[in-house]
Amino acid sequence: MFARPGGARRHSLPRVTTLGFVHQSERYGAGTKVGFDTVGQLGRDLRALREAAGLTQIQMAAMLPCSQSKINKIEVGETRVTVKDLHRAIELLDAHGADTDEMLVRAKDLEANHQRRSRLADEKSNHFRRLRGEEQEADEILAVTGDRFPGLLHSEDYMRDLFSTDGAGKLDARVAARAERARLYDRTPAPHHRVLLGEGALVRLVRSKPAAVAAAQLRHLVDMVGRYPTLHLRVLAFDAEVPVLPNDFTVLCFRDGRPNLGYQETPVDARIMTKKADVAALIREWHEVAEKALSEEDSLALLTEELARLP
Repeated sequence: MFARPGGARRHSLPRVTTLGFVHQSERYGAGTKVGFDTVGQLGRDLRALREAAGLTQIQMAAMLPCSQSKINKIEVGETRVTVKDLHRAIELLDAHGADTDEMLVRAKDLEANHQRRSRLADEKSNHFRRLRGEEQEADEILAVTGDRFPGLLHSEDYMRDLFSTDGAGKLDARVAARAERARLYDRTPAPHHRVLLGEGALVRLVRSKPAAVAAAQLRHLVDMVGRYPTLHLRVLAFDAEVPVLPNDFTVLCFRDGRPNLGYQETPVDARIMTKKADVAALIREWHEVAEKALSEEDSLALLTEELARLP
């Protein structure tokens, strides 16, 4: 099917309604509905207490004690505030009251939910978050993917089809977030993204997805290759002289002196690799696989041919 082509006084929070939402007029303006029981909301509430007390993040960190980085991550919603830390902050700020009591209740609920989660799932989320941040500053991105397309190369139709079946919800927000990641191609200078894509990803696409979704994804790939000269997409055909396709991985390379890093994930785990020897091994493996892949020109021809076959 796929042939090779030719100091602290008491402070209170904004008023909370009986439905559990911060009163909109007091925090975000009329017409804005903000979920109250979230990690991010607790972080914002803690920031409001800190700012009302006239403290910087550094001063707050010294009081707890913890690092300023931890305070920042809590306030922006990247890290969950523990019940212990929240209780200590309320005590130090003398911020006792109904609002802070409610914060503690919500923090306890979040902590209970967090303890029920798989530790590996949480680590996977943290490692992926780091990858997502670091890739925006990389000078070169090397990737090997077997039966799936890299997230940076997803069309909107493909994303919506993919996300609609995983039960995680928040469809529009997730599509927007992934599209935002892909804006790195518009950077000046843009990173060179060198992707080795297994032919299995193309077979799975046309056999498992609606024709319209498959066509949209193939068209998106063809358009991106034509639009972005720093995107280098090569297909590893089934008849390539590679006995076993390696597990998917990504390597981020930097020219500013920071160490390169590798990333791998499975359905239950993920890890960032920073040891020079490990990252060097991934780079060597990428080059070994690249020697067996189709050229960029033949890969583009293959994508174009398969797109033409779809209705």
